[in-house]
Amino acid sequence: MSNYNRKLRRLLNVPKGLVIHHKDNNKSNNDLSNIMIITKRRHDYIHTKGHYIEGEEEYKICEHCKSGYPLSMFRKRHDKNFGYESMCRPCKRAYDRAYRAKKKEMASA
Repeated sequence: MSNYNRKLRRLLNVPKGLVIHHKDNNKSNNDLSNIMIITKRRHDYIHTKGHYIEGEEEYKICEHCKSGYPLSMFRKRHDKNFGYESMCRPCKRAYDRAYRAKKKEMASA
């Protein structure tokens, strides 16, 4: 951890176990509206799963259509903490329809 980051943590009085997240991913933008104090686990999740934050809303990138949508456009995965489906609802619906049609076709053959 850099001295600058330590100073920022001390200035913001960040409790142990929590980290500073910059919403715009610009570490030099320390405006309070750009900073979130979150758990390290949540921070790692945001940076590794194609998530990004605009204003107060968290977004995710659909792996199928490559568009960014609010998390409400993704089905929640109950088998994981903070988990969401990799496809947005419209893409998942189309995928499921195609899958069912293919299974029906195979069964009738």
